[in-house]
Amino acid sequence: MMNFFGARAAVAVSMIASRRRILRQGSDPNLKVNMTGGVPIPVDRRRMVAGSVGLVIFGLVLAATGRPIGDDFVTVSPVLAGFGGLVSVFLALG
Repeated sequence: MMNFFGARAAVAVSMIASRRRILRQGSDPNLKVNMTGGVPIPVDRRRMVAGSVGLVIFGLVLAATGRPIGDDFVTVSPVLAGFGGLVSVFLALG
């Protein structure tokens, strides 16, 4: 039993030491990060509509079949479907 807790303590100490070392490196004012630009991802309206409709379907299926999981699950699932419907409405309006 002591071997288990000793090993856990050693891992915890090494993690704390590692995090402290990273924090010290992060406070260096000469540390700079450069990121190069990539290819812009085009916004595709069809993909957004498909995602929102999929969210509505997913929420409705979860609401219809989620009773064995619990009442909280059944309560949250229509909220998920409603959010998908709201995104669909916003996409339709412009």
